[in-house]
Amino acid sequence: MATIINADTSDGLKLTSDTSGLIEFQSGGVTKAGVNATGLTGDGSQLTGLPEGGGNYSIQVFTSSGTYTRPAGLVKAKITVVGGGGNGGSNNGRGGGGGGTAVLVVDSATLGASQTVTIGAGGGGTSSFGTLASATGGSNGGSNNTSTIGVGGIGSNGTINFTGGSAVNANPSPGGTSFFGAFTYGAGGLGTYPTGTAGIAGIIFVEEFF
Repeated sequence: MATIINADTSDGLKLTSDTSGLIEFQSGGVTKAGVNATGLTGDGSQLTGLPEGGGNYSIQVFTSSGTYTRPAGLVKAKITVVGGGGNGGSNNGRGGGGGGTAVLVVDSATLGASQTVTIGAGGGGTSSFGTLASATGGSNGGSNNTSTIGVGGIGSNGTINFTGGSAVNANPSPGGTSFFGAFTYGAGGLGTYPTGTAGIAGIIFVEEFF
């Protein structure tokens, strides 16, 4: 026996109590859900009027250019756009700058049905997510023992924007870091002898909330 709240069209609202600590909600004598001291019982299949969205999460990652398509039921999205890292200079040159980053949070309507995704290549390419957010790449480091370091790219139109790290004026010259650090997406290449290393391409990922 439990504490039963029973609402139907013949008997109205009934409350039957015992000492079990369980409250059951019934309709027409059939239990639809229950509550006890530790949680809910029932599968919730009879519940109506709940707001859209149940807390599910997914992510789409783009390491090459393409098209993002909004999934059904999406409520909000967090978009992270990282530009490509600049190339490192040769012959005791200087490192390339790290790509900038834009982080944008939008609702489903603003996101739209689809967006063109452009991934900035190593060497300072710009990454963009449609016209909603973009991030320029880091500049290339100078060659031939110059003091011209690569500077970081800049994020634009994000809820928050980040500038990529600039290279170090040294020999050899480490490249600038990206949002994720060194030697990863958007990081600048190393300036060294005889040939500098290439900057690393950017990345875009879309975190989806339902």
